[in-house]
Amino acid sequence: MNYLFIILGFDSFYEITIMLKMLDQMPSGSHVLVFASELASTYLLGDERVFVMPTGLEKIDNQRLFNQTIKEGDITSVFVFDYHKTLFTQKYNHDYMIIPFEPEWLDDLEIPVCIVDCYDMFNFNEEGNLYLITSSEFNAEDEAPIDDERSEYDELYDRALLGDNPHEVLEYEKSNYRSDKPDVIVRTEINPYIIKLCPTNQANALNDNERFIYWDYGHTEFETSETDKMKSSLGITPNKKNILINFSYQFIFKSVLNNQAPHYLRVITSLIIYLKRLHLDINLFIMGADSSISQLPILRGTKINLKAFRDPNYNMYKALMSYADVVITDTTWHPCLIDAAALKIPAAVIGNSMQIMPDGSCLADFSDTDFEVFQELEKAIQQAPQTLFPYSSYPLRDHEMPYFGYYEDKYMYYLLDIYSDESVIAFLGQFLIKGEDDEVSSNLKERFKEYNSRSEGAIRTDKLIYFFEGYEI
Repeated sequence: MNYLFIILGFDSFYEITIMLKMLDQMPSGSHVLVFASELASTYLLGDERVFVMPTGLEKIDNQRLFNQTIKEGDITSVFVFDYHKTLFTQKYNHDYMIIPFEPEWLDDLEIPVCIVDCYDMFNFNEEGNLYLITSSEFNAEDEAPIDDERSEYDELYDRALLGDNPHEVLEYEKSNYRSDKPDVIVRTEINPYIIKLCPTNQANALNDNERFIYWDYGHTEFETSETDKMKSSLGITPNKKNILINFSYQFIFKSVLNNQAPHYLRVITSLIIYLKRLHLDINLFIMGADSSISQLPILRGTKINLKAFRDPNYNMYKALMSYADVVITDTTWHPCLIDAAALKIPAAVIGNSMQIMPDGSCLADFSDTDFEVFQELEKAIQQAPQTLFPYSSYPLRDHEMPYFGYYEDKYMYYLLDIYSDESVIAFLGQFLIKGEDDEVSSNLKERFKEYNSRSEGAIRTDKLIYFFEGYEI
């Protein structure tokens, strides 16, 4: 059978990661065609399971390719990622302006159309119309901030950071927007299935709408004979602790464009400083960084073996996840957080309370920081002050100080205040030194079990495929 996946976002690396997980669960012999931007297609290089058709900026050419694919490709079903981006207007200076696809093209298809709702954004209203869940209190299409007392400093950040991620738009300071506008509703004739990810969703718990399909995203065999072959070249041995850092590629791009990229090297340096204090043999793997950082002077004389991987590579990601003792990422909704929970790996998200006030003074929510880390902060204040502000998902600025600690709603993670000794050392020491029999680690295992139980009743991709072919699930 042939299946068409459509990735609408210009730089949708999260979505492609999720798509590749779907492919892991597909029946052998499945033929997968993918519409994706040239940039997003880089994540699929070398993947023999898919045939990639890069989309250009000319919609008429894309429509011709789409129609020809549907007509001649014997497509069984269509899976659409980033569908929410078709609901926004050109008021935003990001890739919503150049979505190379028109949602109306899906209206008259006689095969199942599925919207993969990665971030639990869609629902059906009483009239049966598909709409954005958050739009009744926040209409991103029509409204503008109304708080006239906000400082010029804040407005500068707003212009720099309002961008191309669904959470960034939908969670962006809702309190500063009017809520008297109608819902953002899908205005086409499409009547799709909505695929909800589990365990970020609870399978069938609150909504039994027959158009909802709950997909078991978390269940995947990561460790295989192929990943086992990679252990030696990666330096993975029983006496070493393995830490995996996942930086978000789309946010790296955003940071480069906004002159905020110095943040990443400073965060890596700070983590190395903290890890030195633990005196452990450590493999530090970083996805989303240039290999040249493995030569950082701060690594000399340490027991830390750093390997960085610049290009997105799904097979390498799976291998590193297979053997990680701790996973660290920079975004509170990164897909690796679901994978970490499935593999029962403690996960942390890098956050920050450090900020420069309008009068030039500095304010933080912590009292103690390592002297070397403090020196890095002093450099940042002089060289890159635009990178210092409260955040839980860099470079998105939090206008209210985030709570630094344990979270377990949609995703399971510890939010770390990256320049705080107490926050970072407590997490690293807990899960790299104290061991699995410690009370905190034992409690976390029970939380993993409860969290992953949300997937009970969810289906795998292979059964989803059989459903579309007319079989009973």
